[in-house]
Amino acid sequence: MPGRLGVVSKLERLVPDETPLYMRHLCRLHEARYKFAADRVASKRVLDVACGVGYGAALLADAGASMVLGVDISPEAIGYARHRYARPSVHYTLGEASSLALADKSVDVLVSFETIEHLGKEKIEPFLQELRRVVKPGGAVFLSTPNGEASYKMGAYHTVEFSLGEFRSLLGRYFPQITFFGQRSIPRWYFALAGKARKLPLVWCLDALVRVMFFSSAQIRNLPAGGALPMFFVAQCVSE
Repeated sequence: MPGRLGVVSKLERLVPDETPLYMRHLCRLHEARYKFAADRVASKRVLDVACGVGYGAALLADAGASMVLGVDISPEAIGYARHRYARPSVHYTLGEASSLALADKSVDVLVSFETIEHLGKEKIEPFLQELRRVVKPGGAVFLSTPNGEASYKMGAYHTVEFSLGEFRSLLGRYFPQITFFGQRSIPRWYFALAGKARKLPLVWCLDALVRVMFFSSAQIRNLPAGGALPMFFVAQCVSE
């Protein structure tokens, strides 16, 4: 069995087996994105870019994908994945998200969840170019990222966070059809109130507790109306 990686590495990496009970809602959020894409993978060739320790790639294989390739920049994560989440139809390999060692139009479905906000700004456009290049015409691309308008401050490991308009404009340059969804919606009135109150001592801790208790649903839904603010965007794109 591989050694421990820790819940959060230098790349903010989730390791389900090492996630304490009070943070299990984070696992549900991540797993829900893979389950959302799983309906499209039966008998398909699937690529998971920035696969981490492999729990999502294994889930997609279990959903019926004919082949899943998990790519990640971390040797430790790939080593862990090969031991903990081995499947006959899953292959894990080292690679750069912005420079994929795959042939053009070689996969049917591509997923890359919570990746784009970690890339250097100079790598975002090459990353999207690569996704478009390796997916077959009519293939599906699933992406997710935090909602920049629903953050009190940018994540410590993020180089950029997008509003819905920014995310839509960026992806629209690469994919002709995009449907956006939201995950973990929070009422705007609560977000505004908590944002002001967080200046008080220990209120940030109470805010975190309230979010876990009342606003931790991992379900992916159509974008909410104006009264709610999704914490994450999930984009389902169709390749040309």
